[in-house]
Amino acid sequence: MEAQAQYVQSLESMVRLRTRELTATSKQLAQKNSELEEANNQLKMQIQFRRRSERSLRDSVRESRRLAMVASKTSNLVLLLDKAGCIEWANDSFVAATEHALDDVIGLDPLALLKGPDSSNESIAPMRDELKRGRPSRCDLLHYTKSGRAFWDAVEIRPVFSDQGEVTGYIFIGLDVTQQLQTALHLKSAKETAEKAARDRKSTRLNSSHTVISYAVFC
Repeated sequence: MEAQAQYVQSLESMVRLRTRELTATSKQLAQKNSELEEANNQLKMQIQFRRRSERSLRDSVRESRRLAMVASKTSNLVLLLDKAGCIEWANDSFVAATEHALDDVIGLDPLALLKGPDSSNESIAPMRDELKRGRPSRCDLLHYTKSGRAFWDAVEIRPVFSDQGEVTGYIFIGLDVTQQLQTALHLKSAKETAEKAARDRKSTRLNSSHTVISYAVFC
């Protein structure tokens, strides 16, 4: 009987030990299952984010291609700038007008690239300030080609925003308005010359009238 009791106690002890082992294993399995579910959820979120990013990238590429196609057909000087304001792409009109090859301007600041001896820092500084605030900016700037020829460039720079409203880059559009400004200056000069001539004629007539009146009085 004593041996039987010891056997029963030993068996009960083994059962309790096995139960504790099974309980611990069950908890470990539950923890692992929870970790796997969390990892699976994170993986699903990463997959969804990647798909959204890929769609956004495809849309961005299509939009960039459309923009590049339009920009390549215009006579305006068009640049695509990155977030830092450096050149990522230039159209043929920019290359032809500035004499800078596309490969030579990638990664450069266009406002610094086209700056010359008589360019005005006072005009450039406000443009940079506006762009830092995420606002479009426009100004007539005196720019220079690679060979040093000066030309007046009507520049407009517009920020490009992401779906989250963050600035992702800029579009630079320039137009050579040298001829228009020269014509305007010529017209202004001609107008001033004509107005001066009119004033001189009026002054001459008044002087002549005074002379005639004076002569009549003395006679």
